[in-house]
Amino acid sequence: SLRIADTVLFSDGRPVKWLFTAKDGRVMKRNRERTTLANLRDHLTSLAAQDPSNVQGYAAVVRQKVDAGAVMQGWAGGETSSHILDADRLKSLLTDSNDLSSVVSLQAYVRSKGGTGTSFRCD
Repeated sequence: SLRIADTVLFSDGRPVKWLFTAKDGRVMKRNRERTTLANLRDHLTSLAAQDPSNVQGYAAVVRQKVDAGAVMQGWAGGETSSHILDADRLKSLLTDSNDLSSVVSLQAYVRSKGGTGTSFRCD
């Protein structure tokens, strides 16, 4: 089975799809009513607090569109940047008053066994 970290996809600044791995190993989708900024904030900060090896307090990885102008032009892929957020930065990001239109996805932080500087390579 393929296990994935909780992953939330955004569209027009709102969370639209929340994927996660169930206890039985199946990849599932949370229902739309539970896919809210408040639930994301609570769940991801709770996950981060449960990991005793997460001494930095990292809670999530946010992926954002690089070109803010692309939002106006109907971004359909392209370049993104990723940022690791600690719990405080995550809480500050996920408020209803923030413009999240550049956010593409949010994913629960999973500490790599190789540390935070680990590189991934696909051949």
